[in-house]
Amino acid sequence: MEKNRFLQHSAFLMGSKLANYAAVFLTGVLITRFFSKSDYGTFSQVVLLAMTLSLILGVWLSKSIYYFVPLHHRKRRILIQTYLVLLLLAAVAGTILWLLRHRVAVWFNNPDLGALSVLVGLYMIMLTLWQLSESFFISVDRAHIYALAVMVFSLVYLSVLSASLTRGVNLEQLIRIIVYLYAGLNFFVLINILTIPGSKGPLIDSQLLIRQIRYAAPLFLSSFAIVLGRQLDKFIIAAVYPTADFAVYFRGALELPVVTIVTFTISNMLLPQFVQLYQAGERKDFLYLWHQAVKKTALIIFPILVIFLFLSQRFMIFLYTERYLHSAAIFRFYVLMMLFQVTAYDCVIQATGKTQFIFFASMLNVITTLTASLVLIRWLGILGAAVGFFLGQLVATTYYLSRIRRIFEVALKHLFPWKHLFTVFGLTILLGALIYGLHFTGWFSSRLVFMLVYGSLFTGVYILLVFHLGLLRRADLSFLRAPLGSGGRP
Repeated sequence: MEKNRFLQHSAFLMGSKLANYAAVFLTGVLITRFFSKSDYGTFSQVVLLAMTLSLILGVWLSKSIYYFVPLHHRKRRILIQTYLVLLLLAAVAGTILWLLRHRVAVWFNNPDLGALSVLVGLYMIMLTLWQLSESFFISVDRAHIYALAVMVFSLVYLSVLSASLTRGVNLEQLIRIIVYLYAGLNFFVLINILTIPGSKGPLIDSQLLIRQIRYAAPLFLSSFAIVLGRQLDKFIIAAVYPTADFAVYFRGALELPVVTIVTFTISNMLLPQFVQLYQAGERKDFLYLWHQAVKKTALIIFPILVIFLFLSQRFMIFLYTERYLHSAAIFRFYVLMMLFQVTAYDCVIQATGKTQFIFFASMLNVITTLTASLVLIRWLGILGAAVGFFLGQLVATTYYLSRIRRIFEVALKHLFPWKHLFTVFGLTILLGALIYGLHFTGWFSSRLVFMLVYGSLFTGVYILLVFHLGLLRRADLSFLRAPLGSGGRP
């Protein structure tokens, strides 16, 4: 893929993910205002269960698409059989979830959850199938179609759910509407898969499927550990605290979209190039490409981190009212975790083929999070789970860097663009602290006005400093001049 085409597709994907996040985020704000804490806690537990299971079931096999589809002549067969396997796995998991519905309700300390088990299962099936979509569209060079579909879906999702909440739907009806929306989206993906050229033959190629599963099997264990590590703190709170307290924690455990939109999009787009460079023995070029991506990502992530770190309490109250004031402390730790998220380390490891290290890092994360959370919640209450989650991410990141250093046999000072990262973070934290001094002037009686002034002033000064210090050049943004109607074509 040419550089301009790569950058354009990356921009389209980031824009679509931002639109999707905005739709989900805004509907979440509305739900907290239309539902009681208890009902919102139940809704959050439904989302937690469905999302966690779908990621465990779907990510491992979907990631194999990046490896098999680009270089294989039977693209449609690989995609169809992957779709069918994911559907089967999700259906089995949904059945098990229904059989264990009463036990799950006890585990989550919420009797209302058992009555929603069928909808939870259907929601999980839809999300599992959706896991295939991004890897499919990117692998067949249709990223712009995926981006457009996500944008349209986001608009429909926000419009339909907003109208439904305004009309006073109950919790069960709301979840059913969400399932219908994702069913339509998955149908669109299936239609696109069927349009891929391919030779006629059986839907399932057993030998090809075995190869695919052998490649992806280590990724399953890794995906399981990664997803569990990222959601474990929420499961702990759900099991220990009442549903209303879980709602407070879940609202504070808000991961800003910049990580998904920027970090993972860029890493997924670069993964095929990483694989080619590593297999060709071009390790210096591999590290150079990776470092350039990290530098550009940090320029976006660090200022967002600082803005929300200083505005965390005002942000939570403005969105969710005073009822969710205590969510702010939890949110701060989630914001601080962005320090570790300037790159998707597992993509780097995956490109080298040493996927067992992804599993080990994930298990370290799980063990650290579980141990630290269970100890700290006795002293810090629900905040202890957030601190434990932060420590788990820190340990996992340290392990990833140590393994990447050994794989590429480089000195620690050359492993990461440390100087650039420290410069950008130091610049943003100093700028954020200086501008926050406006808080003490007493000029702002409204939280919203202060947040708007703070964010606008910070962003304007930061952009000027970034260009003035040479941290970003105008040439880096040249791809944005290409017309959107080109569909990513140069």
